[in-house]
Amino acid sequence: MVRKISEEVFNAILSRRSIRKYIDKKVPENDVKKIMEAGRRAPTD
Repeated sequence: MVRKISEEVFNAILSRRSIRKYIDKKVPENDVKKIMEAGRRAPTD
């Protein structure tokens, strides 16, 4: 399960899409932490 979530997040970051339609669903705190860590490790211009 953790591996699948990591691959999904990685693919979402690579696709660089902007979604303007949101659903009212809470994101698990652990998922948010992983996404934030991936963002901190992303290269800068």
